[in-house]
Amino acid sequence: MQNTHAHNRYRMSKLTLILLALDLAVILFKTSSIYKNEGRLISAMIRFCNTKFGGVALDSAIMLLLYNLSDLFIWIFFGGLRPFEGEKIRERVWFAITDMFLAIAVFSNEITSGVLLSLSVLLFLKYFHFIFEIRVESIERDIYISKAVVFRCIAFFTIFFANDIFLSLYLFLYGDSSDNTELLLVNEYAILSVCLVYNAAKLTIHYIDYLKNYTFHDKIAIFSYLHIVKCIFEMTIHCLYFGYTIVRHGVLPVLFIRPLITSSSNLLNSIRLQINCNRVVAYINKISPDATTEELASAHDITCVVCREEMTTGKKLPCGHLFHFECLKAWFQRQQTCPTCRLDILTVLQNSQTNPAQEQEQQTEHQEDVTAQDPYSLVVKDCKCAYCTSLLPLHDSIQANRETYNKLGLSGEIDQTILLKQPHVRKNLVKNIRINLDAAVAHLKLLEAELEADHVPHQSN
Repeated sequence: MQNTHAHNRYRMSKLTLILLALDLAVILFKTSSIYKNEGRLISAMIRFCNTKFGGVALDSAIMLLLYNLSDLFIWIFFGGLRPFEGEKIRERVWFAITDMFLAIAVFSNEITSGVLLSLSVLLFLKYFHFIFEIRVESIERDIYISKAVVFRCIAFFTIFFANDIFLSLYLFLYGDSSDNTELLLVNEYAILSVCLVYNAAKLTIHYIDYLKNYTFHDKIAIFSYLHIVKCIFEMTIHCLYFGYTIVRHGVLPVLFIRPLITSSSNLLNSIRLQINCNRVVAYINKISPDATTEELASAHDITCVVCREEMTTGKKLPCGHLFHFECLKAWFQRQQTCPTCRLDILTVLQNSQTNPAQEQEQQTEHQEDVTAQDPYSLVVKDCKCAYCTSLLPLHDSIQANRETYNKLGLSGEIDQTILLKQPHVRKNLVKNIRINLDAAVAHLKLLEAELEADHVPHQSN
């Protein structure tokens, strides 16, 4: 995919260079023709630019030049695109192009060559803002962050943030207030500056966490609050533009109804998610016990599934699974479920506030479902002999008081050595294991057959 993208990019660059050369040749030919008649170069150039053909030719030349300079700017500020970044950037650019054509359709009565050039420059700047945003997301997944990458990002932020602020202030202070397209550009450049500051702040916090060997546990929470602040600024800018256009011009800016609704929805969702996260973290910190040393020692796997590191301390969820508390806080910033069994902790919290007895019952039922049943216990429950029947009261007592046994450091299961003394128990145990193994092998063969069936059409194509 990367080679295909690079090849298409190379072919497009060659085509735009040819078109740029032809455009410049036409401009020079027309200017020289006017110069032969007038004998003054400056006046000939001004006269050519004032014509409709000259304006279109110059605007198209600038657009083609910007496209050819984009590769140079990408190499200077980012050192080239990564394999997976090209697809994401193309998706974002297509949405931006759609919005630009929608703006052209809305302001069709005011469209001139200068307006088209302004919208093209806006699209050109958006393209690099998209690259910066996606690059920051890529850096967050990198194991090693070089100083050169950070320096390039700082240089990009400084230049483009100053450019966004300058263009938005210049158009707002010195532009024509009756021109709807200039108001549109002011709004867009203000939004770009807000997004640029947000991504730069994310990069700064992540680099600090990198310098501290990823021990900055409050990073995810700060990211959430930064996103809320960003959504507030975006919605405020959209509301100001929306209200100013209605009051000043008496028209409804249909173009900005969707961005206004989107920014409002993002803000409400972010606030609701943060509130739910804070509630769940407070509930877990107050109700759920810390995992004891005995529980960690007797656990089947002491690896935290969130960070993939072994636990020396941990927090026990209502479903019985163990995790680092800081990992849980970071996980709950995105979703309020158990990372292993997907138990909805928020639902448990709501049930505890309405009916504590029902909450305890649901937790017990869920713990019985998600805890892997011991095959020896299955043998005791299924076997009808006198020996196993005599062990049923002991088995039921252990299951009913499992939490107490765990706190005392006991296994919570019937001693396996006692059961293995009986030949029929060993026979039933082997039978149960064989049934489960045969089912797993059959399922594996079915999945392999489906994968081969899916692979054959791709080869034929």
